[in-house]
Amino acid sequence: MRTLLPLFALLAACSTEAPPAPAPEAAPPAPEAAPPAPAPAPAALVAPAITAPTLLDVDSTQTKINAVGAKITGSHPIDFPATAGKVGLDGDKLVGLSFAVDLGALVSDKEKLTAHLKDADFFDVASFPQATFVSTAVAAGAAPNAYSVTGDLSIRGKSKSIVVPVTLTPDAAQVSGSAEFTINRQDYGVAYPGKPDDLIKDEVPVKASFVAKR
Repeated sequence: MRTLLPLFALLAACSTEAPPAPAPEAAPPAPEAAPPAPAPAPAALVAPAITAPTLLDVDSTQTKINAVGAKITGSHPIDFPATAGKVGLDGDKLVGLSFAVDLGALVSDKEKLTAHLKDADFFDVASFPQATFVSTAVAAGAAPNAYSVTGDLSIRGKSKSIVVPVTLTPDAAQVSGSAEFTINRQDYGVAYPGKPDDLIKDEVPVKASFVAKR
């Protein structure tokens, strides 16, 4: 019996020991950093509203608007590749026309000039990102499919009424048009004079062609 007492004491001691502490749980993984918010999309390019029995949207992929900036020592082509437009028809007759042009997308033949044309000396794209034209009257011309389109051209926040000769050729699937006209840059506050020996001309010739699907 005495020989069993030490064994009972050992069992009693073991039974009173605290159970082993549970292993600490692994810390949850730190949440991944949220991705940066995407930059806001540029404002949609929308042509000014016009009214007509039939309205067609101009196909921007088949639209070309070009100008030529000239100075004493030479000239530079300027392309405006980002446009939106509407053609108003009554049957096959042109009764309305409007365009919006993204000036921030313009491209010239020289990278440095392209950047300069966008700053405050010229178009001031940061303050006036778009140019617009919206017709106010359309008169039939002397030649077939020829029209005289009077409308408001707005550049740099200044608007001036101009007359644009437009030729419009309709067929069953689409109408295609073209125009050539000249504007005076001073009318729109584009007054940068250039260097004294390299003065910039005020008159700016513009050519445009477009297609609108039926």
